[in-house]
Amino acid sequence: DFANALRGDILRQMAVGATNVPVVVPEFAVDALYNARYAKRNVKYETVKFGDFSVENPGDEQLQNYYAQNPVVVPEKRSVSYLFVAADMNKPDIYDAGFKKAQQIEDMIISGDSMADAAARGGAKYVKVPAFARGEKISDNLLDDSLVARVFAMDSGNESELLELKNGFAILRVDEIIPQHNAEFADVKKDLIAGWKKSEQRKNAYIKANELLGNAKRGDLSKAVKSATVSRTDGAPLVVLNSVFSGRNGDVILTEDDGAFYIVSVGETVAPKMDVAQKAKLRKEMENMSSRYLQDDFSQFLKRHYKVKVNDKTFNRFIAK
Repeated sequence: DFANALRGDILRQMAVGATNVPVVVPEFAVDALYNARYAKRNVKYETVKFGDFSVENPGDEQLQNYYAQNPVVVPEKRSVSYLFVAADMNKPDIYDAGFKKAQQIEDMIISGDSMADAAARGGAKYVKVPAFARGEKISDNLLDDSLVARVFAMDSGNESELLELKNGFAILRVDEIIPQHNAEFADVKKDLIAGWKKSEQRKNAYIKANELLGNAKRGDLSKAVKSATVSRTDGAPLVVLNSVFSGRNGDVILTEDDGAFYIVSVGETVAPKMDVAQKAKLRKEMENMSSRYLQDDFSQFLKRHYKVKVNDKTFNRFIAK
């Protein structure tokens, strides 16, 4: 058995050694990735902001039509009550006394007493918590995330079993479940005005942006056009950068973010200046990537070649993946 264990160790070392040989990355591959990652692009772009277009306040009919397409959903809410028996859970005598007291109160509830009556008779704390939604901040200190999750797994009118907490015992009850529903129009009318106005501004901005897009494709650029040389992460708004580096020289693209349209004219690529230290770091990154690819290929070869199953977790630990 000892000899077989040694053979197994040697075999594993040979397997690991086969994949730990340094992988040489060709110079042209490093240069290609360096140029692709750090090259810059010339770009011309114009911004059409939604806020540049003024609109009057809407009438009720316009708001109702807008609300029909953009309803405000009120999430499910639950109102809860609970009783709580405080106890020092680290002191056996106090723990036992608190547990006995909580059991007696639980028996009262099972016998038909309301939670409020049982708490009053048994000397427990009784609390009613107003309706709240999942994820909503609650002022009550007892209801932590785990208890809230339990509350939203219970049915209306049901009590939980006796729960052992870090500072005592509790019983929860879901008093009412208010299902998810669309808010009444009258309740959200004021809040809809801003959304409606932004929607109308966006429509006007879209018309203007398409007009400018047509002009740009014909080479007729306005005086408001900005020129910049940008990297993948800097020099213009993010949506503009995404358009520039996904497009080709000469492309004219219309793109949008939360508050504006952009007409983007993609220019020529500007080759990056070679940074020796940065290139060495990139080479190391590519070598590590190539080594991982080799290890993955070797693992797949073992699975194909041998009938036994390869334990991926163990294999990856051996090659420090």
